[in-house]
Amino acid sequence: MQPPVSDRPLPPPPEPDLIDLPELWRTLSRYRWGIVSITVLVALCAALVAFSLPKIYRASATVLIEPRAKNVVQVDEVYDPGFGTSEYYFTQYEILRSRELAEQVVERLRLTEVAEFNGALEEESLLPEGLRALTDWRQWLPFLPEEEEAELSDEQALRLLRETTLGRFSDALTVLPVPRTQLVRIYFDSRDPELAAQVSNTLADVFIESALQSKLDASRKATEWLTQKLEDIRLQLEASEKKLQTYREQQQLVNVGGSRTLVETELVENARRLREAQERAGELQNAYSRIQQAGGDPRRLQEITALQLDPLVQAASRDLIQAQEAARQLEERYGAKHPQMVTANARLDTARKAYQEQLRIASQGLRNQLEVARDNVRSLSARVEQGRSQVRGLDKQGYELGVLERDVQTNRELYDLFLSRFKETDTSGDYDGLQARVVDPAVPPLIAAEPQKKRIVLLSALAGLAFALLLTLLRHLLSETVKSPEELEQLVQLPVFGVLPKVGGLTLRRSLSSYFSEQPRTPYAEGIRSVRASLQLADPERRLRRLLLTSSVPREGKSSLASTLALSLAGQERVLLIEADLRRPSLRREFGWPAQQPGLSDVLAGKTELAAALYAHPSGLTVLAAGSRHPNPAELLSDPAFARLIQQLAQDYDRLLFDCPPCQAGADAQLLSQHADAALFVVRSDQTSRRAVKQSLRQLQAHGARVLGLLINQVDVRRNPYYRDGYSYAYGYYG
Repeated sequence: MQPPVSDRPLPPPPEPDLIDLPELWRTLSRYRWGIVSITVLVALCAALVAFSLPKIYRASATVLIEPRAKNVVQVDEVYDPGFGTSEYYFTQYEILRSRELAEQVVERLRLTEVAEFNGALEEESLLPEGLRALTDWRQWLPFLPEEEEAELSDEQALRLLRETTLGRFSDALTVLPVPRTQLVRIYFDSRDPELAAQVSNTLADVFIESALQSKLDASRKATEWLTQKLEDIRLQLEASEKKLQTYREQQQLVNVGGSRTLVETELVENARRLREAQERAGELQNAYSRIQQAGGDPRRLQEITALQLDPLVQAASRDLIQAQEAARQLEERYGAKHPQMVTANARLDTARKAYQEQLRIASQGLRNQLEVARDNVRSLSARVEQGRSQVRGLDKQGYELGVLERDVQTNRELYDLFLSRFKETDTSGDYDGLQARVVDPAVPPLIAAEPQKKRIVLLSALAGLAFALLLTLLRHLLSETVKSPEELEQLVQLPVFGVLPKVGGLTLRRSLSSYFSEQPRTPYAEGIRSVRASLQLADPERRLRRLLLTSSVPREGKSSLASTLALSLAGQERVLLIEADLRRPSLRREFGWPAQQPGLSDVLAGKTELAAALYAHPSGLTVLAAGSRHPNPAELLSDPAFARLIQQLAQDYDRLLFDCPPCQAGADAQLLSQHADAALFVVRSDQTSRRAVKQSLRQLQAHGARVLGLLINQVDVRRNPYYRDGYSYAYGYYG
């Protein structure tokens, strides 16, 4: 079987929506008067400050800043990325705000003598006397040591005065460019409208003059630098020329290029002759080697071609051939023994011997030619090597000469370049570095720019409103109290039986019970009857005869609610209201019985009879007071005599209603829950925290108590818009 709802463990609360607009609106409506009060208070303070501030006048001068005039002859200037770029204009704006221009304006207008800027007019004077006293934080901390001002020298005092003036000058100056134009506006704030206009115009003039002066200074510096650099380069040129001339004289050079050509031509010719001599020597060497191999044999010598080329050998060879031919012819005609034949043979022998001798002579001559050829090769080789050395020397001289000549040429070109730049640079030259002019000079304003009283008050009111809204939302988000029945039902998953409004005007002579009895048509009385109806609907068979009323913490109106609920039930049932709060009983104030009225503790202690302790109310309600104080109420409630007493009373009455102590005050409520059929839990609106409610209900359910429902007590309907909108009976009785 599914357990009753009140017996189930408390589930975790559901996740709230990110933004609950109705709840947010109800929260703002609830604290609407606080929000309005904070907003009005902040606006009034702002108005007080705004109307006490001095008038500040703002004058403005408009300056046109154009890029430098472009020179179409100079390509680097035509394509200079600095022309017309945002960086160029931002640079000019920062120059307008620079300390250098500010010092010139301060010096020119003698602003150090003006009280507004030299510190003679203190900032505290902007506030009324009362506010100045409140803002003096040192008077709230009198124990702090007094600051001793160090004595300043005349130079330090003058410097401090100048720094103070420059600081306030910078604070009063505003430079703003006009979007999508080349215009810039110079604003200056001052209490004197004439001075404001004068400073704006002076700063514009100083800006233009400063640009011209900077161009002049740059030209002068460039001229000085070029003059010094030109002199240095001239000295370098003279030194390099002198070094070149000295080298030529030392090396006795006229024309290195021409000398090298002659030597190179001679070297080529000697190299050709050397090759020919080497070839000739090689041929002679071969022939001489064959001669040596022949060993003086005429037949082998005549096979050597080099010997056959000798003219004498050739003549001897012809003579031998002629002698041989003559001998052959005579031998054919006369025979071998003819005297002419003998003569011819003798002549042939002579020619053969002459030929052989001539071969030997030619062989010796070939050897001599070989020696001569070798000597020629050696001579030509030496001449070729000497020519090569001369060429290498001329190349080295040419290289060194070229280095010196290039050095001279470089120095000469550098000198010519600096000389031309020096001639172009002139202090009376172009001053078009900055094209600026005043388009709209400043005039003394007639209407003060500050303070803008309406704007200050409006913005302060909006800020106060935002601050009040923020405080309201923070209070709402950080609040842990129960604000509505729906929130409470979602928190503990239990039904709310009733919402009881707060009743004002109660005194010791007029309790809530009397109010309920005397005013049956009030919203509170209607709320009690609504609780009674909910209770009867939850228990139609009236099985829950013993009801327990408890709460989380004291001062939630639990006892007063118990007395009025008991009075309401007494009209239909026999009801006994038991004041079970033995620690801090409070029903005496509700019903007005004597101070020594016996009660529950006296009956349990055996000091009095039960009949004497019962108090009969004129409405038919019976009340059992707490009685005299007991040192240990928990021990008294856990006594078996108490259980027997409750059993006896349950037989005599239709319903027993226990006024219990709070759950967080001790274990009394848990002990009493053992003798009750069900419990009603009282929650005070906007006072009881959600954590206390959950913890108390867990304690009750942990001891087996059945929580039937919850009651929201002491609801301030007029402050809480939720109840004002959701419970119409709060405004009066319906009927």
